[in-house]
Amino acid sequence: MLMQVEMVLGLLVWSLVASLYYIPPALVGVIIITLLVWISTILLFLFYFFRVPPQFSSVPWLTLLLVYNTVAAVLYLICAMANAVNTGPFLLLIGYESLAASTCLAILVTVTYSGSALFAFNAWKSARAEPAMAPITS
Repeated sequence: MLMQVEMVLGLLVWSLVASLYYIPPALVGVIIITLLVWISTILLFLFYFFRVPPQFSSVPWLTLLLVYNTVAAVLYLICAMANAVNTGPFLLLIGYESLAASTCLAILVTVTYSGSALFAFNAWKSARAEPAMAPITS
């Protein structure tokens, strides 16, 4: 469920930043990072939707999911801060609302990725505690 929320909010974040008339250089990095994380979230969602992890049992999927969600949360936090810093100069220009909305949504996406990382950590910890009972997917 959180992956679907991450996909929808991530789409809104990068599209709101990309819709600006003038994009400062710092926000180009925000667009690139959010777009790459959004695409990789879609790919990871499709892996789990089509039940690919059980077919590749040699891949540590729980560890991969934990690392991915943690890195995505940190990257989105950096993007949210970059958005917030660049919102001030746009106060009187067209596009201020888009940038302010993308900042708020980037903070929400950070919270959802942090929640996903917490759930992945709990699954990873329980899988390490009882290896015989470890689920293949989370």
